[in-house]
Amino acid sequence: MQATHKFNSFSFLRRFLSTSARTAALMTGKDSQTKHFLIVGLGNYTHPKTRHSVGQVVLDSLAERFQVPLNYDRSLMGWVGSTEIDILPQPQKGKGKGKQAADAEPAEPERVKFTFLKPKLLMNVSGKSVALTLRNKIRPSSNRSIIVLHDSLEQKPLKISPKFSGSANGHNGVRSTIDSLAGQDFHRLRLGIGRGPQDVGDFVLEPLPAKELTHWDGTEAEGVSEVWKAVEAIVASAK
Repeated sequence: MQATHKFNSFSFLRRFLSTSARTAALMTGKDSQTKHFLIVGLGNYTHPKTRHSVGQVVLDSLAERFQVPLNYDRSLMGWVGSTEIDILPQPQKGKGKGKQAADAEPAEPERVKFTFLKPKLLMNVSGKSVALTLRNKIRPSSNRSIIVLHDSLEQKPLKISPKFSGSANGHNGVRSTIDSLAGQDFHRLRLGIGRGPQDVGDFVLEPLPAKELTHWDGTEAEGVSEVWKAVEAIVASAK
């Protein structure tokens, strides 16, 4: 019961800030400049909560956290939902210390649009769904507006490693996304699953161990909060 109360308080604060930001945007004429990001959870929907589908575990948790229903869209080959969320500016190092910080006015949140996508296609061809959703849902449409959540053998379990652009590093879902977008310039949040002694194909299709599932699954899960902090950093750095 206590956890439910905490989450509802968070939701109330978010709605309050959203209303304030929307009013300010309309008064200043900045609403047309609202940023729009596409967050994609890669995985095999036929193998939920496995290591290879940890990106979809986190995507589902984020959608639940921000109360965004994901509805299947046949034309986009996946489950899609959109919302608007207020993002607070990132603190700048070395600025606003002591009395200056105390006297400074609170920074206003930035209103940002987000579309969440969970492709129904298998991992190896999931990029088609990403490209279709970008083209039809995101305005302005840019590869740089994409944030892909995917499993990574190169990172230790429970770790997050942001990356922008570059090769797929052997990940078939990322490779499919690169091919479908005809470019590498999009954001990735690599979710560590480590490596096991067995064949890689068998390892990634095994269920997430209980400790890792607890870390990534749920609105208040530690890993989900860390992912959202990384998303906020990406949004703050976008021009």
